[in-house]
Amino acid sequence: MEATTLTALSASAAGRPLQLIALMPLYDDWEVADVICRELDETFGGRAEIELQVLMVDDGSSSARPAHLCSGPFKNIRALHLLRLRRNVGHQRAIGIGLAWLHEHAAADAVLVMDSDGQDRPADIAALLRAFEQEGRRSAVFAARRKRPESTLFRISYGLYRGFHRMLTGFAVRIGNFSVIPTAHVARLLVSSDLWSHYAAAVVRSRVPLVTIPIDRGERIKGRSTMDFVALVAHGLSAISVFRERVGTRLLVGAVSGAALFAVLLVAAVVLALVAQPAVPAGVWVAAGAAAFLTFQAVLALFVLAFIIMSQRDLLGFLPIRDYAYFIDEWQRLR
Repeated sequence: MEATTLTALSASAAGRPLQLIALMPLYDDWEVADVICRELDETFGGRAEIELQVLMVDDGSSSARPAHLCSGPFKNIRALHLLRLRRNVGHQRAIGIGLAWLHEHAAADAVLVMDSDGQDRPADIAALLRAFEQEGRRSAVFAARRKRPESTLFRISYGLYRGFHRMLTGFAVRIGNFSVIPTAHVARLLVSSDLWSHYAAAVVRSRVPLVTIPIDRGERIKGRSTMDFVALVAHGLSAISVFRERVGTRLLVGAVSGAALFAVLLVAAVVLALVAQPAVPAGVWVAAGAAAFLTFQAVLALFVLAFIIMSQRDLLGFLPIRDYAYFIDEWQRLR
């Protein structure tokens, strides 16, 4: 990607340099993070039309940062910050803490959220910024994944998850962390506990203006992901939990619809039995009665679940803008 591509994009909407901060959560991936920072430095090409800073959020790494890593020299990154968390909280919560810290301590036009393992490629930032400028710097822009370099088993599992997500929430999921979001919309996310569960889902639910562009997912530069299958399942369920009101309502509607259909079929069976007067075994009526009772119990349970979900809408849980500082151990400016 040519540096002039970024230059042409950056000044088109506002007529001034785009103040951009790259937010990268990491866990023990120091060498990879160093490579990503150097690629970012080369990508932005020494032009003044985009002023880049980097915030790395150390998500409670088990190893300390080597002194020679992520310390430069850099030509185009104006500042590089390291935020060390007291414990490992997961990359979604690390993103939320990073956004809250930036909201309070740094001034910028937009935040570039990306992973630090190489799967979000610096070469693809130009496409995100192009769409960001076309939207007048007012909308969040997310990468919609077209191809994923994972194994066949993972792709099958991910496809099943997407279908499950669509069934429960009513819409498909195709976006992850890789995005550019205007800082004007960050405050909206920080007063929602949804950000503590899942960054992309919180953006969708908060109704931030959002566009997506197709971008292939890159390959991890080095090492293996620390997220095992259980962690991936938990990550997917966290995204679904953000839409708990929709999920509860859709489950209730589906259960009521199924119960209504069952009742119609049961009445029809009773009418046919009375008209034809066949010798219906007593066990059949017992089974039908048991099925009707279980259906009623399921509908009643989902009614209770829906009301519990609705009653929690006004409860204040973890608010990133208020509570993020408890998780920060220290801040360092590396450059």
